[in-house]
Amino acid sequence: MNSYRIPPWFGLALLFTAGCFAFVLPVWIDAIVALGRKSGISESWAGFAGNLIGSALTSIVAAIAIYFAYIGIRQQIRAGVLAREEDRILRELPGLRDALELLTTVGGTFTGVRSVYGIRDQFRELGFSTISSMLSRDLKTLLPDTDDASFVQVRRAVSAAIDAGVSGESKRSAADAISARLHTPEEWDKTAFTSLDRERRLLRDGASHDMDRFIKALSNVDLLAKELGERIDIFEKRLPRLRRAMSEYFDR
Repeated sequence: MNSYRIPPWFGLALLFTAGCFAFVLPVWIDAIVALGRKSGISESWAGFAGNLIGSALTSIVAAIAIYFAYIGIRQQIRAGVLAREEDRILRELPGLRDALELLTTVGGTFTGVRSVYGIRDQFRELGFSTISSMLSRDLKTLLPDTDDASFVQVRRAVSAAIDAGVSGESKRSAADAISARLHTPEEWDKTAFTSLDRERRLLRDGASHDMDRFIKALSNVDLLAKELGERIDIFEKRLPRLRRAMSEYFDR
């Protein structure tokens, strides 16, 4: 709902009117003194009344000037705030859209995944190194315009997925290598065979646990994508309102 606004010429008109009164004030004071003499009022009282009227009129002029100066300054501050907010949104929107696209791609790539095999290669195809220390560099290449706060959120979500998936695949591959070695149990003595078999079971259990972590990490990737999408939607709805408010200010 639009609030009622005092037109900008109104303050100038008040100031002009008050100024005119102040300009002719000496004539008024002389007239008041002359009227007081005719009415039997002493000259000192008539002069006091004239000075009182003059002081009141001066105060009114000052109050009007201060009020409209305050209104102008407040509107300028508000316009500056609106302009900065518009700049911030325009600066962040491209990076947020890039981050959303990246998270959507990651989530879509592994939709319905039930096996740890091939996870490392799929991340590499998406442009990620599977070495944790190099992930920030990869993301900076993929998301050069994303703001710092959103970048950190994306890095954490993707890093958790990569760590869990690659760890699970490595453990499963190691377990498969042991299985290949134990393919001919007659070649092993009982103690060595039992030790390797126990190691294989531990690796398989670890791979299964990592798979659960990977699925949870992918769920968090989807949640973050939803959050960024909502943020983008808010920004896109806010931009026209900001521009309308700024247009109302500058078009007056």
